[in-house]
Amino acid sequence: MNKFYKLFNDKAKLYATSRPGYSAHVLEYLKKDLEFTSAVKGADIGCGTGQLTQILAQYFNFIYAIEPNSYMMEECKKYLHNYKNISYIQQSAENTKIEEKSLDYAITAQAFHLFHNAETLKELKRILKPNGYFIIIYNMKNHFSDLFIKNEKVLLKYCPLYNRDFHATEFQKDSFRDCFTEESYQYHYFQNDNTEYLDSETFINRTLSASYAIQKDNPCFSDFTDELYSVFEEFSVNHKVKMELSTVIYSGHLR
Repeated sequence: MNKFYKLFNDKAKLYATSRPGYSAHVLEYLKKDLEFTSAVKGADIGCGTGQLTQILAQYFNFIYAIEPNSYMMEECKKYLHNYKNISYIQQSAENTKIEEKSLDYAITAQAFHLFHNAETLKELKRILKPNGYFIIIYNMKNHFSDLFIKNEKVLLKYCPLYNRDFHATEFQKDSFRDCFTEESYQYHYFQNDNTEYLDSETFINRTLSASYAIQKDNPCFSDFTDELYSVFEEFSVNHKVKMELSTVIYSGHLR
């Protein structure tokens, strides 16, 4: 993960203010499907600026927030300053410093592609109890919508770090199945359950907060944001664009 997380150094504030939260289906799944009580102990791995951590902290008595980027961690602490049941650890997913076999669950949202490797899975296996759950969550865009297709053309034009297969994965039922034991594996897909309506500022800032987005010192930055605004204008209704987001959840015991 080390080679990726520094890309967010100058984007943490935008990330904190413009990224989407998570559907109510997430907590409902933890409570009803996995039957977690508020007493179980877990960690939000790669917590970023704390969007998922907040949801967890409202229900669970204790939660670790793990994040390697100091700028993102600073924003997370600001965002969640009223919560006293969060322990913050600035470490990578491969080396969390959490006590061995101490967690009932480890959860990661919108980040597993950054640290899907043998070292991370070994570390998660170390910190989870023998029957502990690993849970992967994504907000997945509608990759077939006209808005997504037009916006992606702008990214491909201006953002050399953008990679469709990596940054806009179309998650399938078996995308992470090999991480889990066959008998414990669960997959859930909630179509368009977290859809949002964004104003122009949020629409543009959300793109600018991405790891692949060029920054203000780039000579093409003004043209980049102008074209993003043109996409917004093309698809906006009453000064808002519809951003379709579906929730994808994978969970189970690690192999």
